[in-house]
Amino acid sequence: MSSFVPITWITQWSPSIKVFFSSSLTSTIENHRALIRAEILHFLMQNYSFGVDEQQEFLDLKKLPECRFGTISVSHSPVGSAFAFDPKNRSLGVDVEDSLRITPPVLNRIRHNDDCSFNETSVFSMKEAAWKALNVKSEQLTLANIVLDQVHPVAASEWSFEAHSDKARGQGYCRLQDNLQITCFLQI
Repeated sequence: MSSFVPITWITQWSPSIKVFFSSSLTSTIENHRALIRAEILHFLMQNYSFGVDEQQEFLDLKKLPECRFGTISVSHSPVGSAFAFDPKNRSLGVDVEDSLRITPPVLNRIRHNDDCSFNETSVFSMKEAAWKALNVKSEQLTLANIVLDQVHPVAASEWSFEAHSDKARGQGYCRLQDNLQITCFLQI
């Protein structure tokens, strides 16, 4: 049985994207990356048929996780791990953070002069998820190069947002519950 559980609130933002979270698969566990990748493959194999070569390729930690059935983004932190899957093959990013780890010096380091005024610790998670979706291999993109254009409150501790780099743009959704922050971003 998988330790990942579905995050259902994300479907109100984008119905085709599936996001899953595990509080037991944290970055503090030895070999956490291999364990997370194996759990994701197990999940995908419940719905899709993978050949042996595809399975080995997916489990190779020297490569980003890819499959022919959609795009995948993975995040891991001391509070847990998450993955997002989009069967429409759009570029996406996911981030999971402990909001208590994001300090003012970290926020100052990733700020862009054109960022909208939004001072929540969620800025780090928003930019991290955007970086994963917007990062083009030929571009040397950093979190400080991503501009947070707009942040819109959706509910208490939930936001939709827009961001861009020099070459791409997208939109995302972020939720903070207790100290757990999960953000998903989609390039448009």
